[in-house]
Amino acid sequence: MTSVSIIIVTYNSEKEIVNCVNSLLPQLNNINGEIIIIDNNSTDNTISLIKEIESNTISIIQNPK
Repeated sequence: MTSVSIIIVTYNSEKEIVNCVNSLLPQLNNINGEIIIIDNNSTDNTISLIKEIESNTISIIQNPK
């Protein structure tokens, strides 16, 4: 059972998303948590940067609009 879910809604946030996620990951070490990123059709490198982060606690939902 997940203790906490962190949901991030993003659009073209390649400059901020890696720092945001990396600041949250250490907080999930001692609890059963997850990060859900909802991307609203970014046209920059947001998705590729998220996919480079190695963590099994991150899920990505890519909206087509």
